[in-house]
Amino acid sequence: MQVSLLKLGCWNAVKKYCVGVYGRMDWSPENSGGAGVVTEASGRRYPTMVIPRDRLQSVLLREIANHYNKQITVSFETECTSASFKSGAALLKSSRPEVPDVDAQFVVAADGIRSRLVQEASRVSDGRLGVTTLPENEKRSVVYKTINLELQPGWRGDLNYSARSGESLEGAVTLEALPCLDGGLVAVILFSPGDARLTTDLNTADDTRALFQSLFPQFTPLIPEAEYAKFAAKSPSGLPRFTYASPDLHLAGDQGATVCVGDAIHTVKPYFGLGVNSAFEDIITLHHSLDHGAQGGDSLQHFALGAEEYSKRRGKEAKALVEMSRQFDGDFLEFVLPLILDGIFSKIAPSIFAPNAIRMLQNEQYLFTQVQGRKRQDRALQISILVSISVALVALGKHTIDFLTATNASILP
Repeated sequence: MQVSLLKLGCWNAVKKYCVGVYGRMDWSPENSGGAGVVTEASGRRYPTMVIPRDRLQSVLLREIANHYNKQITVSFETECTSASFKSGAALLKSSRPEVPDVDAQFVVAADGIRSRLVQEASRVSDGRLGVTTLPENEKRSVVYKTINLELQPGWRGDLNYSARSGESLEGAVTLEALPCLDGGLVAVILFSPGDARLTTDLNTADDTRALFQSLFPQFTPLIPEAEYAKFAAKSPSGLPRFTYASPDLHLAGDQGATVCVGDAIHTVKPYFGLGVNSAFEDIITLHHSLDHGAQGGDSLQHFALGAEEYSKRRGKEAKALVEMSRQFDGDFLEFVLPLILDGIFSKIAPSIFAPNAIRMLQNEQYLFTQVQGRKRQDRALQISILVSISVALVALGKHTIDFLTATNASILP
């Protein structure tokens, strides 16, 4: 995100409202009441900076008002309820009667999850702009609630705090807390939708207090009294499903074009900040693609050529992003074991094996397709090595047994 916002010229404005995170403190399920283990961040090209999504939106809206008020008009509480397309041009209808329909030759569909524009465009794209939803891992199905925390003496304001209650990933309750500019923390509590402790059995402030004392006692000194009742009153929120648009991310004709960006084309769960970061990358790529399209044809052809170039550059990236994110939501074999293997092999032979996928995705030099391709290559080589070692061990064991059998037979009378 930092690199993209630098290119867009608004990183300095956003940075003022960010907090640096330079490590994490973890508690294992066996040590929920003990001291957490701190891991300092190292080896990163850029420090991790966090900002609440609503604050980021506010900063960007102010940047628009300060620098692009003549080019951009923002209409609040207005939704596109339907869209029709003819030769690439779009007719957009508003949810507010007083807002007139918009007949546009170029549209950027950034209307997020379950995008109305993507749905309408996919119907007339002859299968070129389709939406794929990956199957959910039902064992890892989670919902969440948030709670505000206040830092106390001895607690660092530059760490990601993480704790999990439960021996297995399935059915566990997880707490992830990140610092805010005001000096507090925002904690997200992730849990199974069927966990009665956080749903039907949670009704009062006392219920919340008892819950945290049971699951995360180390955090109870950080919870303001008023937050207990607020947490109990909140309804759980769901996480988005893994979806992507492909193979095209645009609809174009001789009268205009529509391009799709952000959550409208790649929806992931917000575990690693990949959603908003990749949305900014979409915008940067769209900018370069439109410049490319401007090199040929008339103004309307510029839109079509630029949109086509954008799909070529980002279509496969959207698919790779969602597929890898789905693996991060997997079980031990899909998520944990690959991280363990990558950690072992990259330390033994760093010139041959790359770091794990999460570390690679933190490096802006890699595209999502490059990370996915490299990890597939690493996994194939790792499996080959492990199979070869297993075969050799089996052969050695058989040889040893044959040798011992022959030795015993030779010494028998």
